[in-house]
Amino acid sequence: MKLTTGLPDVDDLIGGLQVGDNVVWQIIRPVEQAIIRSFVTSPSSAALVYLTFTESASQVLERYRSYWRNRDVLLIDWFSASTDRATAGLGRHSIALVGDPSDPANVVHALKEAEATFGPGTIYVFDNLTAMQDLWGPEEALGLFLEQCPRLYELRTVAYWFLHREAHDASFLARLQRTTQVVFDTSPSNGHNLLRVSKAAGRTDSVGRVVEFAVTDGRVEILRHETQELTRTGESLKAQRVAKGISQAELARRLGITPSALSQAEAGLRGLSEATLRSAYSVLGSDAETRALPYTLARRRARRSRKLVTGLRAEEVLADESRMSVHILEFSAGSAGRRPPFSTKQKEVVVLIAGVLELQIGAAKEVLQAGDAIVLRDEPVASWSNPGSSPARVLWCILPPTERAPE
Repeated sequence: MKLTTGLPDVDDLIGGLQVGDNVVWQIIRPVEQAIIRSFVTSPSSAALVYLTFTESASQVLERYRSYWRNRDVLLIDWFSASTDRATAGLGRHSIALVGDPSDPANVVHALKEAEATFGPGTIYVFDNLTAMQDLWGPEEALGLFLEQCPRLYELRTVAYWFLHREAHDASFLARLQRTTQVVFDTSPSNGHNLLRVSKAAGRTDSVGRVVEFAVTDGRVEILRHETQELTRTGESLKAQRVAKGISQAELARRLGITPSALSQAEAGLRGLSEATLRSAYSVLGSDAETRALPYTLARRRARRSRKLVTGLRAEEVLADESRMSVHILEFSAGSAGRRPPFSTKQKEVVVLIAGVLELQIGAAKEVLQAGDAIVLRDEPVASWSNPGSSPARVLWCILPPTERAPE
């Protein structure tokens, strides 16, 4: 089954939806109904569970019934007044009325019943987290999300969650973003509606991409991908890179993105995440734009494995201005060497991740098992061997040099 937002241009932004995605839509203007329409009316035979807090389930069913002829749908209604919980069957479609919407436990109970009925692979829509917060308070609303998001991921679903961003504090939004897989943000700018990818787990190149959209006759229409803001940022980034004599490929490698993503950003065709932009300005040394981060981040996709000697490969995980570097080394089964992996006078920390490794350090010999660690202070490794029948994987850290106190 192809997973889609129902908006091809939005699918292109993130490379399509993936099984397990919880998609959070941070809405500024009331465009959620248009986004929901595109999602729930796209051709699909997957069962759908639709939780409505903002209108009656009968209204939802009336709107979409003709699109749902070939799929099973359960509408869970927290909006309509009801003294008792009741379920009405309408062929392949059913409506569950909830008697006490003030109790979040009823949502959990309804979701467990839906899971038992439809199982994995079901599509879920939660039409308004903000309405949940209004009803239960921020901690209860966030707690429900933090509990259900991982559960829905395990069930291999795709779930849509909507909220009005301005109604939630920064802590709420930050905790939500850390947990979910995808975040879209719709922010008006100078009279234009912009849709930005704020997070897309496993799709780093998608983060920061922006399109302009409009809502016409209740449907989302993507207008264009290029904005003046993106063009200005891209031109500035390219000018600084060229002035520094750094190639696109090299800057992309340092930022942990693909050269294609950087090329599109410089052309104003897409945006970069705030963190990636800060890293770019830091690498380029821009006085006007540099906003130093309190950490160094190295993306896995930027790493390359290289052969040091026969039987030993190294992958540099991280290096920074302090001359500290971190490596993952793989010693082939039965391999041996008579010189250290790195020629350095700096202190080294060695942690064996898997396998077994013998190290000759001065006159001493140590056999490391998985989980063992050793600090090399004054003597480097003179020789090494892997006596095991499987590769030994090692985290090898070269620490920053220690400045000597003046005599």
